[in-house]
Amino acid sequence: TLRGLSEWDASVMAPFVERLQLLKPVDTVEPVRRLVKDLQDHVVVNACGGVPTRIALLRSLLDAIDEALVLMEEEAQVVHGIVGTVHTGLSIGTKLLTDNKWKVPVGWAKGRSIQMSLNR
Repeated sequence: TLRGLSEWDASVMAPFVERLQLLKPVDTVEPVRRLVKDLQDHVVVNACGGVPTRIALLRSLLDAIDEALVLMEEEAQVVHGIVGTVHTGLSIGTKLLTDNKWKVPVGWAKGRSIQMSLNR
């Protein structure tokens, strides 16, 4: 929750928290990376009370989050490619199965079909 102790909480922190709450699913991580950068540029120092060690630790954490976002986007692109290939295969397979009449021969026709396959 917001502390509500200062004008800074209302003017800087509250709008930032609102931006976090309004964040929607996106195709790229860029909007989230902008939030991380804004957090570093406008929130970290005051949120840490100006204490250098706290500032350094929070900035280090935010740098790690930013790096992780880049890696997650790269991994998502790889997964998207794999899923796209699987989707294409399933679509083609389904079309093949539904567009053709598949009849399994029975009795003597089955034996003849096997012989014809072997003699090719």
